[in-house]
Formats: sequence, C-alpha cells, structure tokens
Amino acid sequence: MRNAFLLLVLFGTAMAVGCTEMTYSVEVQEPDDPVIDVAEDDVDMNAAIDKAQATVDVEVQEPDDPVIDVAEDDVDMNAAIDKARATVDKFIEALNQPESERDFSVKLLITDGDAHEHMWLTPVRLEGTTFIGVLNNKPGLVSNVEFGDELKVEKDQISDWMIVDGKKIWGAYTLRVLMEKLPPEERATMPRSLEFLEL
Repeated sequence: MRNAFLLLVLFGTAMAVGCTEMTYSVEVQEPDDPVIDVAEDDVDMNAAIDKAQATVDVEVQEPDDPVIDVAEDDVDMNAAIDKARATVDKFIEALNQPESERDFSVKLLITDGDAHEHMWLTPVRLEGTTFIGVLNNKPGLVSNVEFGDELKVEKDQISDWMIVDGKKIWGAYTLRVLMEKLPPEERATMPRSLEFLEL
C-alpha cells in the first residue's frame, strides 16, 4: 500500500513542479452583521461600490496539485510525520497567538477504500484537541472529499503542520522530504527564496 502526498499549496501560491499559476482559496461565510438601510441613489455608497468593482477582480480556482506517490514504509516520510506530531503543541501555541501575516495549516490523511492521500487544511482552528479546517487541495486519488470541504482531524492524527509568513515556513516536515525526493531538474523549478525554520 502506498500513500500519496500533495506537494504544496501555500495560501495563494500553487507551488508545483513547473507550476507558476496563482490560485486563491476563499472562504465565504454568511455574516451575522446587522442590515443597514442605504438609499439606492446614495452617492457615496455608489461611488464606493464602483471603486470596489473597478479594483477587485478575483477568480477562484481549485488548485491543480501534483500527487507524489510515497511508499507507506518510507523512513524519511514517517520520521517527518512523527516530528510533526511530536511538535504539534508548538504549532498550537503559535496558532493561539496568531500574527496577522501568518497562515496556519495542518495536513491529514484521507482514506477512501484502498486509496490514501495526505492533504492540507487551511485556514485551520483548534477546538479542544480537534483541528477544523477547509480542504485546500484538489483530491487526486480519493473521491470522498472535495476541495473546500470542512474537515476535522485530532491533533495526534495529523501528518504535518505548517506556518507561513511570507517566504518563511515553520514545520512542513513532509514537504521538506518531498522536495528532497524530487529529481534535481524538478527541484530547480521550486522557489529558491523559501526559508524553512524551527519554532
């Protein structure tokens, strides 16, 4: 049996072998805000709407993530998963005191019959010992989940965690292993300015 890992989607940037396409993940929620009545011909409101429409052009796309096959008994990958689980409390500490520019993700294993796929949830929050987040990968092998689904995973069952602040990345231990396993010519296409750090 083999596990498949999705290479990486970093909060707005699809980073894959030879991939430079920008993708965006947008979470739409129904607000609980009070309704304020504004006249249809309100000059200031119409000017604000026109300005917003002229400056915002967002196309939401599902990422086209490459799936990388990794043997279930791969020593490096299993060590990376063990390290992520052993250090998850550091991730939780940072998650509970987030900085505005930081993005938080956890990776979980999805099983669908004989198919196994590790994918990222982002954004993510913690309720008790359970992470809840939005699936930020387009499944390649499993069909029981979809991009954008809200999923849960217990903190001791994650396969990785990641914090991103610009080009700085904390955690992402499975990603580091996957990048090392890429052929040199494919690794050369990955962004060189990424800085992997420890908490």
